[in-house]
Order: sequence, then structure tokens, then C-alpha cells
Amino acid sequence: MPSAQIPCVEMVALMAMSDLEQMEGPWMELMQSKDPESVAVAFRLALAHLTQTSKRLQMADVIHSVEQQGATAYEAVSHQRLQGAAEA
Repeated sequence: MPSAQIPCVEMVALMAMSDLEQMEGPWMELMQSKDPESVAVAFRLALAHLTQTSKRLQMADVIHSVEQQGATAYEAVSHQRLQGAAEA
């Protein structure tokens, strides 16, 4: 993976922060309403966001780990081939 790209885990985190920034205004309005049902909706919204973000981060971490393992394996095979060609 080229170093100029943002790793998947970081991208998921940045997207989650962007979502939270967009939800902040409506969430604060619900909280300030002091209506129990509105406050409950606001908390459910926050919990749902945290749950989804957690799932996305876990998937992104798995993808990142597999990509790292693949890159390491590719480098090892390439190095072995280069050494074999130099010896021949």
C-alpha cells in the first residue's frame, strides 16, 4: 500500500468524526428539549453511531492487518527471487 494513502482504520475514524460533527446540532436540540422521549432518541442515536463505528473500525483493522501481512509476504518472496537471480 503506498504511503500516500490514508490507512483504512484512519479513514473510518475520520468519517465517524465527520458524522458526529454533523449530528451535534440536532443532538443538542434534542437534549435541550428536556422531553424524555426526545432525550431517549438522542441517546439511542449516539449509541447506534458508536455501535456502527465500532463494527467498522474492527473490520477496517482486520483489512489493514491482512494488507500488512500480504505486503510483508510479497516483500519476502521478491527478496528470495532477487537472491536466486543473483546467485544464478
